Amino acid sequence: MQKARQETGTATLYLPNVTASMDTVHARARRARELGAGGLVITPGLAGVDVLRLLAADDSIALPLMSHPAFLGSFVTSVENGFGHAALFGQLMRLAGADVSVFPNYGGRFSFTREECAGIARATCEDMKGLKDAFPGPGGGMTRERIRDMIEVYGRDFMLLSGGGMHRHSANLEENAAYFVEMLSGA
Repeated sequence: MQKARQETGTATLYLPNVTASMDTVHARARRARELGAGGLVITPGLAGVDVLRLLAADDSIALPLMSHPAFLGSFVTSVENGFGHAALFGQLMRLAGADVSVFPNYGGRFSFTREECAGIARATCEDMKGLKDAFPGPGGGMTRERIRDMIEVYGRDFMLLSGGGMHRHSANLEENAAYFVEMLSGA
């Protein structure tokens, strides 16, 4: 990461996923910090929401935390039971200490609607008695054609997650990253 920063002049963070059981996650998080991680990814659907809360409360770690939505989708699939999208991905992840809450973006391969995603984004920054805001982190379906609409839904304070999309433009990941930045700067 330091080499990339020096070569490009662009601030870049690496956030390793340190999801693990309660007896292992702290050691992983501390090791990631020692190695220069800029933040941590936690998958509360696998480890439990309390693992996220414990890492957020640990002042010896003190890194931004990103919650990943894997295995949480089944909690929002029914309108008759479970959680509302905004409650789970917006409010609960914030309450547990996430600085970024990743969730499936509308219009991609997932079933979340534009309205559900807009609700999640609002919930990451609505007034919750002094609780700090989080960034909404929609993932999936990132294309040049959709950027303006996503800015309309999420505003300008959100994080775009581009996984597979980073490999579609060409076989060169560095070129693809530059294309992605260019795509965003034109919006």
